[in-house]
Amino acid sequence: MLRTTLALALTLAATLTASSAGLAQTARTETTPPPAKPRPEWAAISKQCATTARAKPSAKALKIAETAKDEFYYFGGHRIDGNGRLFSFGVIESEQEESDENITTYRLGHLGWWHVLRYWRLLADAKQPVDAAKRFLRLRGFADASAQPDDQDIAKPARLGLDKALQAIDSINGSVKLSPLEKEIMKEALIRAAINDVAWSAAFISAVMRQSGMSETEFDFSEAHGTYIYKAFEIALAETAGTKTEGFYRACPLTSARPRLGDLVCYHRHNRLHGAKRAAEIRGMILDDLADTAKSDSIYKSHCDVVAHVDMKAGRVYVVGGNVQQAVTVKKLALRRRDGTLAEIQPDGCKVDGRWTFPKADPAKPVAPHYSDECSLNRKHWFVLLQARS
Repeated sequence: MLRTTLALALTLAATLTASSAGLAQTARTETTPPPAKPRPEWAAISKQCATTARAKPSAKALKIAETAKDEFYYFGGHRIDGNGRLFSFGVIESEQEESDENITTYRLGHLGWWHVLRYWRLLADAKQPVDAAKRFLRLRGFADASAQPDDQDIAKPARLGLDKALQAIDSINGSVKLSPLEKEIMKEALIRAAINDVAWSAAFISAVMRQSGMSETEFDFSEAHGTYIYKAFEIALAETAGTKTEGFYRACPLTSARPRLGDLVCYHRHNRLHGAKRAAEIRGMILDDLADTAKSDSIYKSHCDVVAHVDMKAGRVYVVGGNVQQAVTVKKLALRRRDGTLAEIQPDGCKVDGRWTFPKADPAKPVAPHYSDECSLNRKHWFVLLQARS
C-alpha cells in the first residue's frame, strides 16, 4: 500500500496555493454548517482531475460503463428518476422468479439471488458458489427471537458462517429423510437468507471491474467500498508528490471535474456521526486517516455507483449500483453546475401528485428507527468522484 509515503505527500502538498476553484457554492442557512477551510493538497489534485475530465474515457473505462449497464438489464432492477423517485420496480435480491405467470421452464438469469451469488463468486474469483460463501456470506439471528410473540429489546445479532450451515444440511440423516434435491432447496433458502443479511454493493462493483478486465494492481477487489475509496485517495496524493502508481482510479472533489463513463460516484452512510458535515470535510477526514500511522478508517460505511451514461445536454448522469433498494438499480443524478460537475448533495425534489395528506405517525406508538420523511432516494451524502485515470 501507499500509506508509508503519504505523510511526505501531505507535507509537499501543503506548499501549494489554496485555490478554492471547484468548491461548491452552496447557500448558507441557519442549519448549514460553515464551509470547511480548503485543504491545500486539493489544488493540485483538482487541477489534475479537471485536465483528465476534458479527455475522452479510455477503452477500459468505456468497458466498465458498458458492463454496469449490461448488468442492470440482466438483473432487471429498479429505475430512479432525477427527483429521487423509484418509478419502475424490478427484481430484488432474494427473488425466486421475475413474475407470477404460469412458467414451466425457468432460467437462472431470471433469479435475483443467483445474480448476487454470481457477484460474490466474481469477487472471490471462485468457481463454485460455496467458495464465495465460505469467504464472505453469513447468516444473522437473534437469540430466541423466533419464539417471542411480542416486541421487546434483544441483544445484537449473532452470526453463523454460511459454509457451516450448508455443511449441516449435507450431514442431515436419521429419521429425517431428504433427497438430494430437497437438500439443494434448503441450501438455496439459506443462500437467499445470507444474501439478505450481507451487504453486496461493493461485491457488485468488484464484479463489474472483474468482468471489465481490471487487474489486481489496477483495482482492489473487496467486499467494502472503503478499500478502493481509500486507495483512490492514496493515488491522488501520490500524484501530487510525483510518485508513480498503478491504480486505475484517483479521488476527485465532486465539484472539480465532470463525471465520465466508467467513473464512480460515492457517498458515505454515517448519517448520525458525519451526516451534518460537508463533502470537503469528509474528504479531509480521509486525508487525515491516510496520514495517521494507526491506519484508522473514519469513513468505512459507504457506497459507490458506476457512471454508465452521461447526458450533458440535459445536465444528467445515469449511475448503476448494486444493493440499491435490494436490486441493481439505475439512478439519474443532476449536474447542478454550468461546468458539468456534480454538486455535493443531490436535490430533494419532493414533487408528488398533489398534497401528501397521509396522517403523521402517532408519537405514542412505535415507529421504525429507519423511517424518514425525506422524499428523494438520491439525497445521499455524496462526497467524492473516483475518476478513471487513463
